[in-house]
Amino acid sequence: MVSISHRFQPRQQPEQNDLWYTQIPLDVIWGIYARQSTPAQVLQYTESTEMQTDDLVTWLIDRGIQDGQWQLFDADLGVSGTLRIDQRTGLQELVERIKADEIKAVLVYQISRLFRDDTGVQYNVFANICKEHNCLLVTSDGMVFNFNNRMHLKMFRFLAEWAAEYIPQQIGLLHAARLRKTRKGLYAGLGAVPSGYIVDYQKTSPTYRRFIIYELHARVVLWIFVRFYELEGNFLTLCRELEAMPFVFPLFESSVDPRSVVRCRRKQVPGGYHITRHGLETLLTNPVYIGWWIVQGDVVSRSNHEPIIDKEHEYLFWYAFNRLSEYTVEGERNEHRTRKQEQRRFYQRQTTEQAGLLKERIAATNGSVHVHMDKNEHRYVLILPQKVLRKVDTGIEVSVIDDAFTKRFFERLQETHDFDEYRRWIAESTQRQVSLIETIKTQLAEIERQQEAILDEKLAIRTQINESIREAHVANPTLDREELKKRLEEEAAPDFERLQKRAIKLNTLAAELSAKLPNPQEQEKIQTARKFADFQTELQRLIPVWPDKPFDVRKEFVNLFVRQAVLEIVSAHWISLTIEWSHPKWESDILYIFRRRGAMPNWTDEEQEIIRTHYPHASRDALLALLPDKSWVSIRTEALKLGVEREGLSYSKVPKNLTWSDWQFMQQFGMEEGDRTTKCVSSSRRLASRSVLLHHSRAPSRSHSPGERC
Repeated sequence: MVSISHRFQPRQQPEQNDLWYTQIPLDVIWGIYARQSTPAQVLQYTESTEMQTDDLVTWLIDRGIQDGQWQLFDADLGVSGTLRIDQRTGLQELVERIKADEIKAVLVYQISRLFRDDTGVQYNVFANICKEHNCLLVTSDGMVFNFNNRMHLKMFRFLAEWAAEYIPQQIGLLHAARLRKTRKGLYAGLGAVPSGYIVDYQKTSPTYRRFIIYELHARVVLWIFVRFYELEGNFLTLCRELEAMPFVFPLFESSVDPRSVVRCRRKQVPGGYHITRHGLETLLTNPVYIGWWIVQGDVVSRSNHEPIIDKEHEYLFWYAFNRLSEYTVEGERNEHRTRKQEQRRFYQRQTTEQAGLLKERIAATNGSVHVHMDKNEHRYVLILPQKVLRKVDTGIEVSVIDDAFTKRFFERLQETHDFDEYRRWIAESTQRQVSLIETIKTQLAEIERQQEAILDEKLAIRTQINESIREAHVANPTLDREELKKRLEEEAAPDFERLQKRAIKLNTLAAELSAKLPNPQEQEKIQTARKFADFQTELQRLIPVWPDKPFDVRKEFVNLFVRQAVLEIVSAHWISLTIEWSHPKWESDILYIFRRRGAMPNWTDEEQEIIRTHYPHASRDALLALLPDKSWVSIRTEALKLGVEREGLSYSKVPKNLTWSDWQFMQQFGMEEGDRTTKCVSSSRRLASRSVLLHHSRAPSRSHSPGERC
């Protein structure tokens, strides 16, 4: 790599009376700020990334800055320059160091690496902070900005504004070009390629850049339309049938252009691609399958490409379209739609929280977790990914999780002896919050200043219009004042529109920032949490009265210590809770918790069919393996309900009240049959193969001994 010193030669030192001259300071601490727009750019353009890190250090050394007189702020590699100061970890830290008068010069590759802010709020806030604390900004091409110099400040604002406008302009031009191609019936990268088609990328082909049929997937698409017709429009039954398939569309053949493969938005599974419920509905209502080409709601062509559903069978498409589409092809409400509307959901916004200590910290490995009231009992509900059908939410009693968590939480608190370090940590956390509030308030003040400037500019335009009318009337008393006023206002309309758009954007930004400011209740919660900082005197008082503390106080206290708690179902009756603590000295814990209510209490048609087929002759172990979330007692009871009798007896090492998945999990952990106590292991000793547990296979040779638990 070419050193930056060869790319950017230092300018010849100008005369002291040069308006632009500011000497580069040699005896101050420098901050090097580096940013790439996306994580992909960090990986793909490593030279540019290194240019903003290692080579900038070389730049300083070449100009006489002593080794060690700089600090690198590169936490924002992979984030957008449109984000606010408080949304970027590296920039926020840099600003705090400037405000603390620790950093007096900042080096960046370009102004665009600092900001692409189309509101002007962020770069003005940054410039004002640098001005107040006499901090210089230097770019890698040798430009030095001293914000106490009005010309420097104007040039910085100009370059920052240009950086903000560059990308939207480029995107707008590119989008317009793509739109022109699309209106000609060509695929220009706007949107996904519908299943059953690929894009013809052969430049010599007459169908270049148009959709062509991919037979392997087109047969599946046609079958879906036929099957929907055969089912007399029963959408839910079609969903069930597709759900039962290992995959809906097979994998692309190696001969298919990779650009078409990338454009496939279906979820890849072993052997092919599956389809979501929404994706199925979209497929059944997409006129592309009868050869239509629609751009921004306009039917550009009814024969743009070869249809998958030909004229003879076009009734299949219209049958599905009329039953599923909310709108007709003319954009009117579809009065013939036969599907029942989704049930409306209602949320109680004013209800005081009563349960769910981990509500703001809990998550799932492959979904989300919410707190809901079910049958007069609060539950943590796992919302798991779907394929076609909407899965029934899995609820776990809040008390089961919170009780196990609270016990481990207090064990951690009692193990903590480095109280001075903890108090420093609490002070640092508080200081970060205070600093964040100051940054937000500074931005809000800049927004208010810009809003006032907008009002002044509007008033100036109005004043100019009135002055022009007065002068014209003096020169020509017979002039039609209203006609002149109308013409002048039409000429000024673009300026008013520009100012109005800017005011709206600033109002939106102000609302976002104001929402981040803590309200009085949150401030009170923070103060309450800080009261517990002295564990030596407070901890023993806290434990006995913990249940009596207000719920919001307990939850805020928990939020202070927990970064994230990840919930996962590992067997029918066992769940895991991985706790990532915020305390710097605490490593993560994994709790394995037993719950009485199983994961799958209801019987499906497929499970009942397994009983009818295998219950009479199969061994107990074979049946339990086929129904891993059902105990032998549950299987036998269901068989009696179905009137299925069993021939002969068989023995199993799995107790009759345990499921196969429970037994495999307990074998993994070396647990006794009746053991229902919560187990705790550190994150470094997590079970070796979680996939083994999830697929209910046999226990591996190694198991955890009780001595390995927390």
